[in-house]
Amino acid sequence: MKLVIVTILLFFIPGDPQDYPVPPKTSKQLFYIQRNHNANTIMYDAHFLSDGNLDPNKPIDAYWLRYDEDSARKELSWIDKKYAYGISTKKIENRPNQYDVELVADEERSFTLKKIAPHRAVLYTRINNIPSALDHLWIQADNSGIWPEVKYVELFGTDTTTNQPIYEKLIVND
Repeated sequence: MKLVIVTILLFFIPGDPQDYPVPPKTSKQLFYIQRNHNANTIMYDAHFLSDGNLDPNKPIDAYWLRYDEDSARKELSWIDKKYAYGISTKKIENRPNQYDVELVADEERSFTLKKIAPHRAVLYTRINNIPSALDHLWIQADNSGIWPEVKYVELFGTDTTTNQPIYEKLIVND
């Protein structure tokens, strides 16, 4: 009975605003980030070589999906990459097509990028300490100052064991 209650609650989790557009799912999409500032979305796609393997020089392609500009793709600025939405990747030795991934905004959480089929990859992490495939993040920030102050981050994904939705809210302490 407890599992049923938890599963039901996962479908009624606060967080993502219902009026924000959900980016169209593609075979390359790993995850995306949305924020309360506006509906523009930061996309993270797997970047493959023509043979279907991850590109060792750039396994992840990060960019803006600008909903306020007819859903135009825009590259991340240097400031975006350095302080907010950038990523770094490091090939995992003796594991083909697997990379350790670090998000600039969350250097403490570990992520692993794995190719699961030609031209198909998943970004794994732990959500609520459960092995999960990351789907997206919601960032709630106070935008009244010069630089946004993050209040909390919500992680949404899929439990890799049960294939059920999983969620975690991280409160940022001032």
